[in-house]
Amino acid sequence: MANFRKRGSRWYFQIYTGIDPSTGKKKFTSKGGFKTKKEAQMAAVEVEKEVYENTYVQEQNITFQEFTVEWINTYRETAKISSVRNRQQNLDHLNRFFGDKKIKDITRKQYQAMLASLHNAGYAFNTLDGIHATGRMVFRKAVEFNIIKDSPCDFAKIPRKVETVEEVESSKGEIKFMEKEELIRFLMLPRKVVLIKTTPCF
Repeated sequence: MANFRKRGSRWYFQIYTGIDPSTGKKKFTSKGGFKTKKEAQMAAVEVEKEVYENTYVQEQNITFQEFTVEWINTYRETAKISSVRNRQQNLDHLNRFFGDKKIKDITRKQYQAMLASLHNAGYAFNTLDGIHATGRMVFRKAVEFNIIKDSPCDFAKIPRKVETVEEVESSKGEIKFMEKEELIRFLMLPRKVVLIKTTPCF
């Protein structure tokens, strides 16, 4: 059963989520900032439903930059030096926007706005694609570790500019290589087998 209270002009709720197996103590989760009590009640119902279905994830108060330090240290254990360097450069861009934010508080809207901001600043599509790929890897690992419930990268789109004829022509000769993760995704894509019917010749 949720408890509700008002602090200033905003409403908050607190919900019992079970027993901490490591300490044997009761666990609670709380959330606030709702304009009305009805909004707080609706949000509390969703959390109570997840607790009942045993799908609730207690998001942690770790900042994005703190988590990326752990992530890149793990990533470098199996990746090439050049890949680690590229990922670190991408993280530098991401940390400019999200470094001091709690990773659980980063929203899809904020993530999409980050991509749009870099696009408007003149970053090339390939650069944005690399930053976005790294972002997906980081947030996916945060979901896996139960740091957050959902990834804000889901449904994000990389903005594209309309290329001129000269830009299209100049890009034709570029040789592009896939990262290991991108190659795996490509190989896992379903493919159609086309059967060609032939007439035997005698």
